[in-house]
Amino acid sequence: LLIPPKDTIYWCTNFQLPKINDTAHILKISPYIQKGNEGLVHHIFVYSCVSNDDVADGSYDCDSKNMPLAIRRCQRASVLASWAIGGEDITFPANVGMPFGGTSGTTLALMEVHYDNPNLTPGLRDSSGMKFYYTHQKREHDLGILTIGRSTFGYMYIPERQPIWQVAGYCSKSCTQDNLPPSGINVFVGLLHTHLTGREIAVKQYRDDVEIGTLVSNPHYDFNYQSFTYLKRIKKILPGDQLTLLCTYNSENRANYTMGGRSARQEMCLAFLFYYPKQEMALCMSNIANHNFQNLTQSLKQQNSKVLGNKVKEVISIENNAKPLQYCVGKHHKLLQPALPMEIMDFVRTKTNLDDTSAGILAHSFSNVLVIVTTLIAYFIVD
Repeated sequence: LLIPPKDTIYWCTNFQLPKINDTAHILKISPYIQKGNEGLVHHIFVYSCVSNDDVADGSYDCDSKNMPLAIRRCQRASVLASWAIGGEDITFPANVGMPFGGTSGTTLALMEVHYDNPNLTPGLRDSSGMKFYYTHQKREHDLGILTIGRSTFGYMYIPERQPIWQVAGYCSKSCTQDNLPPSGINVFVGLLHTHLTGREIAVKQYRDDVEIGTLVSNPHYDFNYQSFTYLKRIKKILPGDQLTLLCTYNSENRANYTMGGRSARQEMCLAFLFYYPKQEMALCMSNIANHNFQNLTQSLKQQNSKVLGNKVKEVISIENNAKPLQYCVGKHHKLLQPALPMEIMDFVRTKTNLDDTSAGILAHSFSNVLVIVTTLIAYFIVD
């Protein structure tokens, strides 16, 4: 693949998985990063697709209108595999496998590769992808991946020159109440994700409005080493539990504010929870509606300003008082909540960025191998 000379590009490749009569289980997933391109490839996601259309294999700029609608709907819904810069292999527990093929597993997939090319270097080529190790001997449980956090579809401001700044994202208890089985789900590993200013990430778990502990965390997050965080023991999420993802950033070296977005120089706040048994719920996220930031955004635009300055307190007020919107969906963004948009009415709010200090504003919380590459080359090895 010839990489367009753009600062940030998301490249999408869709493909049919091997034809298998019965459902197989993926046991292990490994990144395949082309030598010399370690700094170019930011992350790779593979999404499970559901389509009744006869979709041919193809490769597109993810933002292109030429990408078929059936493929576009796969993006950011049901994650089949995930990798970010500095990450390694993931091997699933002996009783767990990710289903594909047959009638109950994924047969069509979309691979999304984020390329980071801030120098706009032309002529770069890449054939990175993912390796899937699988077996026809099915395991006891099907594996699922639940994505939680703060959606970048709404505004997210990180002020300039802040030693500590926190952002919260919510997976509401109404979403887990309606979409998890009575026995709950079992989480065994997490992949935590921000961009360059991220310093710490933690998933807090609440039951009956009381914090019961940290589900998974990385107190020393490093953008260049985004490895999987394996839990020392399996932890259970029950119906009615609330999950709060708290991301901590350091923007001391930035003269301008940072927005949420897809570029590595923008920010994200996401966690991917690997669990079993697999459920329909794929995303459980929140955002703050754009209208809450309308006056602030207009003021910054009128002043042609990239600095928040004394408007920082306005951002803090919005973050701590606006009612977040929930986004609870399954494959193909199938809505698993009564309406869209929908406010999260009953939740434990994490108050952020409340303490003023001489150093800035600090934040405290209350409360069988398949190799897929962008050139559409695939190799299959079955035990």
